[in-house]
Amino acid sequence: MLLVANILKKRKPDGSLQYSSIHAVSALSYRLLVSSPRIPGPAFFWLNGQRPTCSGTLRELQARLETAWYATLSQRVGHQIPRYQLSTEELEAVEFL
Repeated sequence: MLLVANILKKRKPDGSLQYSSIHAVSALSYRLLVSSPRIPGPAFFWLNGQRPTCSGTLRELQARLETAWYATLSQRVGHQIPRYQLSTEELEAVEFL
């Protein structure tokens, strides 16, 4: 996610954003698990990120997609997949397994 954040911060020589048409990003995986000191075991992940200019409609779409993804994944594995909200500092400690 840090790579995506750095890409979205890129600026043109005139100071305007390089990728100004990208207002939000979601990253997810059902194959690549993560671990964190705050999470009791390996976990699936879904991360949303938005620019300050992101519309409420786009934020709502991301939230609905995330909810549907977790529901579908839970149904596939046969049990409820827990969701964790991590702070920026906690996200920095996340490791891919």
